[in-house]
Amino acid sequence: MGRMTTLYDTSNYPASHPLHSIANKATPGLFKDETAGKPIQEFCGLRAKLYSLKVAGREGSTSWIEKSATARTKRHIAKKELTHDKFVQVLREEKDTVVVKQNSIRSYCHRLFNVRKSWVAVRVV
Repeated sequence: MGRMTTLYDTSNYPASHPLHSIANKATPGLFKDETAGKPIQEFCGLRAKLYSLKVAGREGSTSWIEKSATARTKRHIAKKELTHDKFVQVLREEKDTVVVKQNSIRSYCHRLFNVRKSWVAVRVV
């Protein structure tokens, strides 16, 4: 990775990291490390744009940070409802789907309505 620094945006690495550079910061089309150089303990990928990571917390700490990416699900719902353990349960076929409920405000014919939708947020294809 050190020889091909033109392909990577390493601006989110700590300043003390040997690969830290702001030369390619926010350049479209470059690879970026989502975990900012922190080790990944566990990865659970179900399909494209549907995965969860368990990443090491702050340096010197024994805590872990869960990070997930889901399509069509609001961020605050995904953060609260879709834990890394639920992704693992779906992968190991203990559950086939995870359904979440989302509230939203919609406009129909210039009138506002509260709409409650149920989404299948996690499913193995």
